[in-house]
Parts: sequence; structure tokens; C-alpha cells
Amino acid sequence: KPGPVRFRRFSPLRRGRPPGGRLPRFDPDAPKRKNIREVDEILAHANAMAFYALEPPRRDTS
Repeated sequence: KPGPVRFRRFSPLRRGRPPGGRLPRFDPDAPKRKNIREVDEILAHANAMAFYALEPPRRDTS
């Protein structure tokens, strides 16, 4: 009799910068650099929101 089957969950997102982006993460308080365009900030922010959406829900302990 074979053992139990274990499923490993893979993330649909890859680690690191968003594809085509120049920022590694979204930081609204960071100073603006010359070579960073508005689209790079949008990509980094969208990538951060996607990772946040994949996090398991936090339990309310109050």
C-alpha cells in the first residue's frame, strides 16, 4: 500500500523584480532616482499587492 500523497503548492509569482520592472520592491518613501519611470513604480506596487494577496489570512487574536 503506497504512502499518503503530499501536494506541494507552488507560487504563481516568481521572486524578485516584476517582469520588466527596475525596482526590486515598492517603497513610496524612497527618494526618486533618475532612471526609474512611473511604470516601474506601478509594476513594483502591483507585484507587492499580488504577493500580499497570496499570503494566508492572519488570525485575529483580540
